[in-house]
Amino acid sequence: MIARIKIKDYMAHKDTELELSAGVTVLTGPNNSGKSAVVEALRSVAQNPPPHHVIRHGATKAMVRVELDSGEAVEWVRSRGNTIYRLFKLGQDADSPGETPEIYAKFGRTPPEDIRTLLRLDLVETETGAVDIHIGNQRYPIFLLDQTGSQAASFFAASTEAEYLLRVQQALKTKTGRAKSKQKELLLECAELDEALKLYLPLQDLDLALSTTEALYARLVALQQALPFLQQTLGALQETRSHYVRKVTFLAALESLSAPPQIHETANLEQTLQGLQGILVHLGQVVSGAEALRALASPPEVHTTAHLDAIIEARENNLLNLNRRRLAESALEPLEPAPVLHEIRHLEETTRNIEYTGTNRKRVAATESVLGATMAPPQTKAVAPLLTLIEQWAAGARSLSLYSSREGALESLHDPPELHHRRSIEELVASLGDVQSRLQNTRRLNAILTDLPASPEPQPVAGGNELLTRLTVLRGQFDANTRLQEELGSTIAKKRREIEQVIQDLGLCPLCGQTLDMEHFLEATHG
Repeated sequence: MIARIKIKDYMAHKDTELELSAGVTVLTGPNNSGKSAVVEALRSVAQNPPPHHVIRHGATKAMVRVELDSGEAVEWVRSRGNTIYRLFKLGQDADSPGETPEIYAKFGRTPPEDIRTLLRLDLVETETGAVDIHIGNQRYPIFLLDQTGSQAASFFAASTEAEYLLRVQQALKTKTGRAKSKQKELLLECAELDEALKLYLPLQDLDLALSTTEALYARLVALQQALPFLQQTLGALQETRSHYVRKVTFLAALESLSAPPQIHETANLEQTLQGLQGILVHLGQVVSGAEALRALASPPEVHTTAHLDAIIEARENNLLNLNRRRLAESALEPLEPAPVLHEIRHLEETTRNIEYTGTNRKRVAATESVLGATMAPPQTKAVAPLLTLIEQWAAGARSLSLYSSREGALESLHDPPELHHRRSIEELVASLGDVQSRLQNTRRLNAILTDLPASPEPQPVAGGNELLTRLTVLRGQFDANTRLQEELGSTIAKKRREIEQVIQDLGLCPLCGQTLDMEHFLEATHG
């Protein structure tokens, strides 16, 4: 019989030791507290099931030690790579410096014969398959209740412990009969005690009188305790009376005195005092400010803002160009698609020739009309001043045209948008870096899960349903990680587009003055 179980780094148990009673031991507790893990630990020692995640998180191996009432002990140790059994003789402990235990390794899936003979927890082979009569599963009904009659008969016929089970059944019937007899005796005894208790019914009136007496005694004790307080109250009243007599005497003495002099208005004096106090406070602030300014260094040198003016002018130009593009886009949106263009090279050449011929004819006609009414040409003079005047006039005309075009363009523009602080861009960059790190972690986990070897072919094992449930949970986690990776990718793309839009609106880098783009913004010098 098992006397003690020690579990270390097995599932939810870090270091647990259970002392089993000679009869029945019951484990109670809330869900997920490790009750089923104790049963699985016994199953691991008795049957050595296929490896699954029984090693506690953070540990390198799991150990289950079963100590028998005969003094022997069996340890089952599972590490990442293999499983071993250790058999301790009578009274031998794992930490004893004496005789070393017998170690079993490389024994395959079935536990060693010595361990099975000592524990006697093997499965019972029947015609319908193996039946576990020692260790049950919480997902199945009570033993043999979900089996057919033929399967139960086959088990009892094939079981080497059928006679023992029959004796247990007979012993249970005998124990039940004794319990019923004992119950009848106890009922008769209870009836006799009820008859005897009827003789003590008059004690209820005596109990009521005793309660009333106790209440009166408690009231008397309370009144005795209140006597010192009443004495203190009486002394306070006497002292108050003496104070009253003194006050009356004092009032009679004051009535014989003359009236006090008239009190004049002090509002102006109070205002003057308040003004003086304000002047003193202001003087103290000025003195403290002077002392604080005396310790300050000279103001820093003011640098030129030409570079900043250039940045502001470049930004305004960028805003003008952006508004022109937006206006052009808004004007082009309602337009229909352009028609299909045909080859008009010859038509364009003919049109240009016609226009050139018409222009020459007009020029010749104008020249003839002008020359016909003119007189003889005057004497030629130096044309350098005239050329200078013509150049000045042409430059003025170009400046006027440029000013008119700028004025027309500025009239159609809206007010420039409000400048935003670059802190929002820094926050976007920080969030982008966070999202990129999460995406890298997700890709790393995905690569780890992808490189895992294919799962072996499932074999019929006792814990197959639990293993299938855990595999289903892992599959759901893998799908969730995949969806998270896709969401992170879309989030990164969205954040990148937002940053690119902000960078396009800025135009020039406010730090170095160069043309700002995504690669230039993410350089290490702008961190």
